[in-house]
Amino acid sequence: MLFIERFQRKTRENPQGHMTAIGHRAGPAARHLPDPRSKAPDPGFPLIDGPHYYDVLAALHEILTPEWYFEIGTNRGGSLKVCPGKFVAIDPEFIFKTFAMGPRAEGHFFQLTSDDFFAQDFLGRTGIRPALGFLDGMHLFEFLLRDFIAFERRAAPGAMAILHDCLPFDQAMTEREWDGRKTRLWTGDVWKTLQILMRHRPDLQFDMLDAWPTGLVLVRGLDPENRVLPEVYDAVVAEFMATDIGRFGPEAYYGQFEIQSSFSAIEAMRAKGRAGPAAIQTET
Repeated sequence: MLFIERFQRKTRENPQGHMTAIGHRAGPAARHLPDPRSKAPDPGFPLIDGPHYYDVLAALHEILTPEWYFEIGTNRGGSLKVCPGKFVAIDPEFIFKTFAMGPRAEGHFFQLTSDDFFAQDFLGRTGIRPALGFLDGMHLFEFLLRDFIAFERRAAPGAMAILHDCLPFDQAMTEREWDGRKTRLWTGDVWKTLQILMRHRPDLQFDMLDAWPTGLVLVRGLDPENRVLPEVYDAVVAEFMATDIGRFGPEAYYGQFEIQSSFSAIEAMRAKGRAGPAAIQTET
């Protein structure tokens, strides 16, 4: 979570497990909450005005009920708070102020980089196979791509990965180095990771949600046996290192997919989930 929290609107708008219609994509009766940044998107970039991403994560936990949850980029613990069950949390520096284990049966904290964590193969050694993973570590595309590759390899078959910050609303926040004089929020260039996944993994299913402030991408149908991304990793990193979203074109990037209302997507998943959590891990 590398955005500055004092510039957030209310940390969450809804009680655990509930969500109201927020944002212009959620229909005419939806609430439109003010954005304290008071900044319109750059030309070619979308308005991301759905419910706070913590609310969306909370709803996903309620619907999917994963036995194990995995998170990279825990930092202050805001996103981990909405996990009610067993978890593995990774961050180079935990800064907890209010997080408490509460009734959670088990949790593992690793204060180190995600590369170092995966090198230890904790998940492989323990047999923990997370069904839900939130990947919000270093905001550089090659890091997120490595995190996705490593998570998929140790995830439960058909697991869901959630990518943060892949829907930036201006170019300044996508720079590879964060300049606080130019932007209050920093997504880095992780949008490139989504572009790479869409190109090289057509077997995966993607849902781009308007979760405030910089979107969530749900990636479903993970396959621990798939080796396409490790094979192309060096080539795609070299290719995408040489571009930025200005040269690529925000219209070209956003023209490839539809950003969904988080509220509507969650309601659809909730309805489908009444048949059991496994029914919504993949769609046909």
